[in-house]
Amino acid sequence: MTDNSPKENQKHTPETIMKKLEKCETEVGMQMEALRNELNEHQDIVTKMHDDWEQFLADFKEMLTIFRSAKGFFTVLGWIGTAVKWIAIAGIAIGTIIAGIKSGTWK
Repeated sequence: MTDNSPKENQKHTPETIMKKLEKCETEVGMQMEALRNELNEHQDIVTKMHDDWEQFLADFKEMLTIFRSAKGFFTVLGWIGTAVKWIAIAGIAIGTIIAGIKSGTWK
């Protein structure tokens, strides 16, 4: 029966330690590069979202301006409608009086 203890299977010489350190350094470097790439991708996504948000805000402000203008337009239109109503009432009254006078029923 053989003993599989780490001391017998692996000899810790400076060369083996250096090889393991180089392997770890390479692996850590690759992981760092992968993280750097992922971070750049996320930064691109955040930048795109920020640009989209800025465009949304600009469009929203434009819509608010349009709605405020429309509100003012309908207020003025309401005033005009009120004026037209009173002018129509006055016209009907005057027309009725003139028609009554011309027909002789109103003296």
